[in-house]
Amino acid sequence: MAAAPARPARREGEGRGLAASVRSGAASAREVVEDRLARADALAHLGALWHVDREGARAAAVAIDARVRRGEDPGPLAGVPVVVKDGFAVRGLPRDGGGTRREVSASDADAVARLRAAGAVVLGTAAMHQLAFGTTGQTPGRPAVRNPRDPQRHPGGSSSGSAVAVAAGIVPLALGSDSAGSVRVPAAWCGVVGVKPARADLSREGLLPLAPTLDAAGWIAASVDDALLAGEVLAPAATPRPATVAGLRVAVDPAALAACEPDVALACRRGLEALAAAGAVVREQRAGLPAPRVGALYAAELAAAWGERIDLADATVGDDVRRGIEHGRTLTAAEVASLREACRRARASATLDADALATPTVPVVAPPLDRPDDVRTATRFTRAMNVVDWPAITVPCPSPGLPAGLQLAAPRGGEAALWGLALAIEGGARA
Repeated sequence: MAAAPARPARREGEGRGLAASVRSGAASAREVVEDRLARADALAHLGALWHVDREGARAAAVAIDARVRRGEDPGPLAGVPVVVKDGFAVRGLPRDGGGTRREVSASDADAVARLRAAGAVVLGTAAMHQLAFGTTGQTPGRPAVRNPRDPQRHPGGSSSGSAVAVAAGIVPLALGSDSAGSVRVPAAWCGVVGVKPARADLSREGLLPLAPTLDAAGWIAASVDDALLAGEVLAPAATPRPATVAGLRVAVDPAALAACEPDVALACRRGLEALAAAGAVVREQRAGLPAPRVGALYAAELAAAWGERIDLADATVGDDVRRGIEHGRTLTAAEVASLREACRRARASATLDADALATPTVPVVAPPLDRPDDVRTATRFTRAMNVVDWPAITVPCPSPGLPAGLQLAAPRGGEAALWGLALAIEGGARA
């Protein structure tokens, strides 16, 4: 009898290793927390964190160590340090999304509660682009958030601090949100893994909105294995056992590669070569996804969610946010309803004659800090996945220069293929 095809090899992630050490007693959660707090202090110039909860993290770590001594299992994320994008409510910590007066949250967002229940230790809240309305990752009046791979460049946004904290080794896992690429863009520019599940697979309860029609919660990890570990806790339905790669059909639109900067295109081709070497069938195919023009919908829903509060805010508000709100206010209720209906139709009609669609995550490398935001370019390949509500993963590919990511996407239900392919890309990068 022929042997079954081998599943993709998995490199154990740092987070999984930390959790195993804490559960076994080989390491203490308190030691892990102190180490990561010290690292956060040493890397404060990167601007990743807006609030560090030292005492809360230490208390949580002490409680986990006590459970281990009693012979209890604190959970699959036992002692794993995490940070949370400021838009999520974290019990006892202030938040404002970078836009209005900071208010202390009375309870955790659902996603944060899931992390805590699994044994994770929240170190603090992470920086973000103001109100999640942009891709540089910056907020006026707050310290610059810097890309760990080149501190003179943007980290990407809007989940900038989450990606920086992971890429800089402060934490192996972080929560983010994604309305047009806000998890995947910073993950790609910082050289880490970013996951946007289908909207229904991870609760947004307790997350400040940008565009409720398109918002999704997601996460960022230092490796595919740690992304899987986080997914098993946060979104089990979106995190099945990775599929065997051999025979999986991967569609690639050559026009997408042609639209990229040379280093990005080269990195993505290397990722595709890793998939082919693992046995995937990589073929050229026009994507053909419905692409309604939804830029105005982001602005309209931003204005509805934040307009009145911004009018009353004494905080510094970026020109991009003000312009977005002003634009959003020009749309009539009928126009907004039409845009939402266009998204509904796109979700109903989107199909894929393959197991996964592979595109560059972002067609350009991270721009310098003095470069203005170019949302349209940065989200060229990511925003469509919010429109059609497909799960998507970005995985770093071997790049001759700054980091670049390959995005893998498929209709909901195709996640096993996405995870298998992600592992194969990561494995090829190590070869």
